[in-house]
Amino acid sequence: MHSLFISPLGPLMPDDAWHGIHHRMRTLVRAISQVSERVTMLHLAAPEDGALHVVPSALAAQQSALWGVEVDVQLIRTEPVMRGFRAHYVDGLLRPLHQPDFRRFTGPAQVQAVASVLATKPDLVVVQRLPAMAALLAGSLRPPRLAFDVDDLEHKARWRAALVPPFRPSSLLYAAHALRLIPAVAAAVHRAAATFVCSETDRKHLHRLGLGRRVHVVPNAVPFPPVAALPTGTPPESLLFLGNLSHAPNRQAASRLVTRIWPVVRARRPAATLAVAGQGAEGVEGFAAPPPGVSFPGFVPSLDALYAGCRVVVCPITTGGGTRLKLIEAAAYAKPIVSTRLGAEGLDFRDGQEALLRDDDASLAIACADLLADPVRCAQMGAAARARAVTMYDAAKIEQQVARLLQSL
Repeated sequence: MHSLFISPLGPLMPDDAWHGIHHRMRTLVRAISQVSERVTMLHLAAPEDGALHVVPSALAAQQSALWGVEVDVQLIRTEPVMRGFRAHYVDGLLRPLHQPDFRRFTGPAQVQAVASVLATKPDLVVVQRLPAMAALLAGSLRPPRLAFDVDDLEHKARWRAALVPPFRPSSLLYAAHALRLIPAVAAAVHRAAATFVCSETDRKHLHRLGLGRRVHVVPNAVPFPPVAALPTGTPPESLLFLGNLSHAPNRQAASRLVTRIWPVVRARRPAATLAVAGQGAEGVEGFAAPPPGVSFPGFVPSLDALYAGCRVVVCPITTGGGTRLKLIEAAAYAKPIVSTRLGAEGLDFRDGQEALLRDDDASLAIACADLLADPVRCAQMGAAARARAVTMYDAAKIEQQVARLLQSL
């Protein structure tokens, strides 16, 4: 059987940072390989993507090594991002697939290129996220055996982002964009033989929209380090926030943490430190002149070393969608978690047992300070978080679940 996986991202290169979408891509591709003799990865790559200049055979070998399964690779160059007031605000109100994050996937050249690949009649097509699905919707393309991985609900995340202060006239336009995406989501779900979401929360959201049929929960997942590889001893009195800081919800959460939460923690625990790790820290408030105890290590290639150097993982996110893979990863390393309820949305971590869920600045700060002061409780909560996560979010188990779903289509 020949399967086609369509992604809205260019290929992940060996030196690139892994983000949540890449972990999910690995789960899907490895699951597809369990039911297919041949897997082709079709990437809708931005014009500036360096992979467009790599020899195809070398790119296929590199991607096969990266994902741990043999794959072919094809690339389609997307349209450049449109600039100007009309392109950014107005067109997306009239035609939702002309919103800035979708229009570059839905031009005539992109639709025709995707149609040409589908004309080879792959036995199974798996499309990741709505931007990639937009190319099929724009061309009325209907492969018979199609699975749609929603991952993040775009309209839900965009609606929340529009409500983040300060409110401007553009906030109303962004809210309207979010609402206009709902029919596109509905069309994608109806076109697919199966739709995957990352949490029961998102499945119920689609059900309320009348889109509950053939929707399956496929949690985000990570490979779990063996118990023997976990750091031993008492870690230093340090907080960790980890994420792609170019992503607006992460950047806003990091700024909140550094400017509003950390001063309270530091006042209670003068010896404590905070590491805000990830690419794109330049946009975080406090980056240019870090407060005492705060560091911005940037991209850290070794997760083992990063988690060994912290006692508590904190996630003060207030917007966005999907589930936070950073919290699953923290649990995999047996770290206690302090998070907002929205930050832990869709994850099966219980307040007071595997995580402390707080929403206002003072409560988040007190929870962090109390855990930093109690290494025994940290160890107990971290062990409970790992035990809970092993049953729910281990990549090997989720790969098998997805393979069974694909086999049943």
